[in-house]
Amino acid sequence: MGLLVGILYAYFFYALLYILREIFRVLSTTGESHFWIFTEKEVNFYNLYFASIAVITAQNICFNHWFNKPKRIFSLNTNKRNRIVNDQTVLTWSFLSWFSKLAFLFGLFFGIVFKGGFYVFQFYPKYNYVFILMAIVLFLHSWISIRLINKKKSLKWMGISLVVVSTLSYGLSKIDIIDYKTLNKNFIKSNLIFKYPFELPESDFYEGRVPKSDVEKIYITRETKTRKPIIIIENKIVPLNNLAEYNFISKVFCEPFESHMIRYELYIDKNINMEFISKVKNELAKNEVLLIGYAVVPSKTEFDKRYYTKCFFYKLLDPPTNYPPPPNTLIIDSSFNIIEVEYTSKGNYLINGITTNKSALVNSFKTLIKANPNYLIRVNVSNEMSFEDYFTVLSTSRVAINEIRNEYSLKTYSLKLEELEYSQMDSIRYLHPWRIIDKNPEDY
Repeated sequence: MGLLVGILYAYFFYALLYILREIFRVLSTTGESHFWIFTEKEVNFYNLYFASIAVITAQNICFNHWFNKPKRIFSLNTNKRNRIVNDQTVLTWSFLSWFSKLAFLFGLFFGIVFKGGFYVFQFYPKYNYVFILMAIVLFLHSWISIRLINKKKSLKWMGISLVVVSTLSYGLSKIDIIDYKTLNKNFIKSNLIFKYPFELPESDFYEGRVPKSDVEKIYITRETKTRKPIIIIENKIVPLNNLAEYNFISKVFCEPFESHMIRYELYIDKNINMEFISKVKNELAKNEVLLIGYAVVPSKTEFDKRYYTKCFFYKLLDPPTNYPPPPNTLIIDSSFNIIEVEYTSKGNYLINGITTNKSALVNSFKTLIKANPNYLIRVNVSNEMSFEDYFTVLSTSRVAINEIRNEYSLKTYSLKLEELEYSQMDSIRYLHPWRIIDKNPEDY
């Protein structure tokens, strides 16, 4: 009877822990639909840990059942059995109380409050020894009172128990209560952005998501086999020809004049050719899109790159090709310092005809801008240019103008730019603006 109760308890407790783990994975899904997917090694390790905890706890219940016999008055064995029963009961409920509280706090801070925390911190494999030690301590603790009472005989039974617990734990860990592989496949299948290859560009300059604004997310990636670029909006593939007809404004606002409150976030795979990106931006401009934010990954990352989902590089969208310019457009004349940037096939850049590598772009921009602050950077976008190559020009030019602003701030106010009041910062931005436009092959 004790064995039957112990085996049933071990199975159901293991099943409970298994199901709670899968529920926790689902609840930890981020707003960007990132899902915590375990590797097969992680699943096997956590299953073995849950099974060992369940079997050891079940063994304590067996001990409690076996030693809890009818008591004889003034019998020495009765007192020994009472001590063993009390120790097993206290151990079982103390561990379960501690384990449940720890699991609740972990789930609260890690899965619910700290979205995407699984990209920041994981127990396996760096801290797997904590789980191993926990199982060892729990097993040894269950034999303390038995070893103190029956020192010689208990050692043999303890060895047998170790073999039985290890065997049952291993066998139980091979039982999948929930088909986690199917759960992972269904999640990936239902979220197209995880079905295709996707890698964001890196940037030294980025900003957070604009507050108090509605967001429209547009994903641009490639098909796995054909490598053709595709557009994904609201988990649907949208053809490029239909992008201009895709009415973003009416889905969020009743009045079109409030369209400036929408922020368009473009998640673009860095290997997409600029020929396709230029067409996308042109179609968005036709749809009265004013501001776009390129999703980026910080160049220096402390955590997994997939964790950084709220880093953007904002840029005003150029008017659509062959459309009349909007009001208050900056008029370019001969007094402007035109900085022509062109990408070469060798991975270098031509700045006003001078070959410059990627690492020297910031200094080159600073030198040319300081020579004549009435400048305009014009990027000659070629069809062979990748989005990563194009974005390198954007990010390095922004870093260059920020360094110029910071130097002016230190010279004028003896403070860094971010330490100034908003009005002072705004005046410096007005004095040293960031001016950059695209020149596509169809432009004149």
